[in-house]
Amino acid sequence: MREILDIFLRESTEKERELRRAVDQSEGHEAAVALHAIANLVSHVHALEAMEKARRLERDILDGKEAEAFEGARVLLEEFGEISRAVKEFRKTLD
Repeated sequence: MREILDIFLRESTEKERELRRAVDQSEGHEAAVALHAIANLVSHVHALEAMEKARRLERDILDGKEAEAFEGARVLLEEFGEISRAVKEFRKTLD
């Protein structure tokens, strides 16, 4: 379990930064790639609601609904930050 959490924590910062940059610069393809990676990451910590949201937003971008998806991605970024903080706190209890 520690290894999974460590991987999540290591990768989550990078993926959050990538998604934020893609949304801020209205880069649909890059946002879709980051959303796909975030969906995979959060699935490993069983944040299934966030996983479904990331997948839906990725599909929206691929379907040409970028404006709506970018707004949803901004909300997801807040949720992803909360998940990351919770994982970090939980990981500390395993030392």
